Amino acid sequence: MSRYCLALLALMMCFGATIQAQSSTTDFVEVELSQNTPYVGEQITYTVRWYSTLDSEIADQADVVWPNFEGFGRITEDYSSTTDRRENTLYSVVILEMTLLPLRTGEIQIEPFRLAVPPSPFQDETIIESVPLNVSVRPLPQNQPDSFVNAIGQFSIQAELDSSQVTLNEQLRYSLTLTGIGNLQQISAPTVAFPSEWRVFDAQPTYQTLATGLGSKQFTWRLIPTQAGDYIIEPMPVTTFNPQQQAYQTLTTAPFNVHVAASDAAITSTRSIPATAAASNSQVPEWVPMSQFIDLRIVNAPLFWLLWLIPLVLVGGLWAINRLQSRKPTSRNKIVGVRALRRQISAVSTDDEKQACETMLKLLQASALSLHEEPWPHMVKQLENARFAPASTYSAEIYKQQILNELKR
Repeated sequence: MSRYCLALLALMMCFGATIQAQSSTTDFVEVELSQNTPYVGEQITYTVRWYSTLDSEIADQADVVWPNFEGFGRITEDYSSTTDRRENTLYSVVILEMTLLPLRTGEIQIEPFRLAVPPSPFQDETIIESVPLNVSVRPLPQNQPDSFVNAIGQFSIQAELDSSQVTLNEQLRYSLTLTGIGNLQQISAPTVAFPSEWRVFDAQPTYQTLATGLGSKQFTWRLIPTQAGDYIIEPMPVTTFNPQQQAYQTLTTAPFNVHVAASDAAITSTRSIPATAAASNSQVPEWVPMSQFIDLRIVNAPLFWLLWLIPLVLVGGLWAINRLQSRKPTSRNKIVGVRALRRQISAVSTDDEKQACETMLKLLQASALSLHEEPWPHMVKQLENARFAPASTYSAEIYKQQILNELKR
């Protein structure tokens, strides 16, 4: 009996030891910054390492509470995992990285990072908290060049032109791409010195993430040459700030030669200037060729006019169908109305001559018949006169039969 008691006591002690081990978690977190004294606009990384011995199912249910990162802009988040041994304890390490962008200068404190581990059968909810971090954000150096585009980081530059030979008023696309690590989304469009004879449409930016922290931003201009000739798109300086070298760097694009050939439409429009205007001392207006707005090859194509005719044919067909459908109910309603009128006239009693004429007149006036068309004007006049004439001068029965005969036609 004593053996059983000792065994039960040992089991209870082991169970109690298990509860104690589960209730005192050894989890902890470490946080660090890639740069504690960044420049304003310089990209930095806030890294969290969570060392855990918890069961994976419990760890997956933990709530991550990021700091509010006041004074910073968030760019990207990244997650990974590994293992690490600390003081003879093997930990599962979850690595969380947040890419930040300082938005203002001065001293900024980042609040503690927190993890809320849910309760289990052997422990209550556990809050794991890091230490706060202090950041000293520096301003950019003074005397910024005019070509500075608010690019802070390490970048390369590339310019492209989709064609070097075009005809007059044919569209060109000029693109400039900045690739690297930095504040790509905050970079502004550079100023490009395009030929003054060209129409230039504002640059359209596009942003692309290539890898963690690495991306590209492209600016694309649409250009339309309005005069024939040979042109040069001059090299364009683009200045960035490199935090590692703590200095401004100017990148330069390559030049592009463009040949603009005169189109037939431009020659025709030039010849259309009146001779009297050309010979006078007054300033001759600059004629704008229609091809600047419309591609004449499209206008002269048969398919262009066919596409214009299709909507007209559809509208005409719908109008005809609607007209036919609207006529059918009208004819049917007219037939139904005549039959009903015939029944009503047949039911009129002619015992009282005046009353009979009065009733038939009202029925005709309330009907859908065109009383201004023959033979109805004459019959209406007879019924109107019968209301005031002596009964011996007319016969309501005769009028009734005349109306019924006309309604049967």
